Amino acid sequence: LIFGHYLNWPPLINFTDTHSYELPYTRSFFLESTDGIMLGTWHIMPKSQWARCVSGVKEELEFNDNRPVIIYYHGHAETRAADYRVQLYKRLSESEIDAHVITFDYRGFGDSTNVMPSRSGVIEDSLAVYNWVKKRVPKSRIIVWGHSLGTGVVMQLAEIFTETDENPAAIVLEAPFNSLVEAALRWPLGIPFRYLPVFSRLAEPLRSEDTNFESEQKARKLTAPVLVMHSKDDPLVSYDLGQKLLSRIQAERPAHLPAPVFYEVDRSVGPGHRRI
Repeated sequence: LIFGHYLNWPPLINFTDTHSYELPYTRSFFLESTDGIMLGTWHIMPKSQWARCVSGVKEELEFNDNRPVIIYYHGHAETRAADYRVQLYKRLSESEIDAHVITFDYRGFGDSTNVMPSRSGVIEDSLAVYNWVKKRVPKSRIIVWGHSLGTGVVMQLAEIFTETDENPAAIVLEAPFNSLVEAALRWPLGIPFRYLPVFSRLAEPLRSEDTNFESEQKARKLTAPVLVMHSKDDPLVSYDLGQKLLSRIQAERPAHLPAPVFYEVDRSVGPGHRRI
C-alpha cells in the first residue's frame, strides 16, 4: 500500500519504445542493484547533445559533455513512464536547463525485478543508481531530485551522502512531507476516518523498519545544497507538511552551509501534486 507498486499504469508498457513517449534520444537499459535485482532505467539526453545521438545513444560517450545530470526518484505508484513524469523529463532535458535525466523504477515497479519493495530495498536501488552515475561523472554535475514519496527516499540518501562525503551538487525535494505517518493520516481517502481513535493506530505500522520514511528525522543529515518546491493546492501531500520539513531543515542546518531555497507555487496556478 505504501509504495503502490501494484498500480503499474498504463498497463502493457513497452519501456524500450521511448519514441512513443516522444523521448527519441533516450537509452533504455537495465542497471543492477543488490541481490541480482535489475532496475529498468532510462537515460534521456539533453537537447544540446541530440545531434550526436542521431544514430543512437552510445553508452561509452553518453556523458561526454559538461551538462548537469539529474537523477529522478519517483513517488508512489505508476512507473517512470507516467505522463506527468515524462513531461517533467522533457522540461528538464529540452529547456534551458539542458540536463541529462536518469530515471528508473524501483524493485517491484515497471519492468524492474518483480519483488515486494521495502524501505531498505528501495534505498539500495536508489543508491545503486547514484553510484552508477557517480562512476561516470563527477559529483559536481549530479542533482538528486525526489518527488512525493521519492523525497522520503532522497532524505534517507542524504544521510548516507553526508556520512560518506558523497554529496551531489544539489538536492531537490518536490512536494515533500515531514513524516510518512502524518502524510498517511492526511491522505484524502482517509480524511473521513481520521478522527476515529482506531485510525491513528492503523498508521503506526508505518514507523516499522520496512516502511519508515520519517524525513524530519534526517533533516540534520542533509548537508547538500537543497531546493524545496511545493504547491499550495497540492491535494495529496498537504502543503503544510512540506513546510514542517522545511522548518526542520532550516532549524537544524549548520550556519556555515547555504540556507535551503524554497519555491512556493501559488494555488491559482493549479499545478496540484504532480505538475509543479
